[in-house]
Amino acid sequence: MPPLIVGGILSGWFTPTEAAVAASIYAMFLGLVYYRELRLADLPTVLWDSAKQTVQVMFIIAAPRLRLGADPAADSQRNHQRHPGHLVNPWVVLLM
Repeated sequence: MPPLIVGGILSGWFTPTEAAVAASIYAMFLGLVYYRELRLADLPTVLWDSAKQTVQVMFIIAAPRLRLGADPAADSQRNHQRHPGHLVNPWVVLLM
């Protein structure tokens, strides 16, 4: 599978997002046809579990934005007021 992903991206056949789709379709093909461990009746459950995990990860990513507010400029001002001397060094800003 790595040659499919890396080779497809480097050759220009598809973008990284499209490579993820190609890898998913290839993995589904292997599970259904080659290994025969996945049945068509299992696909709704597999897709539902995948969707639930995706929502959980996206919620973890979005939770800090809900806490800070929806205005990035106000967040920047608030951080500058809390840490006025520390925001001079760009490495400190990256670590925050």
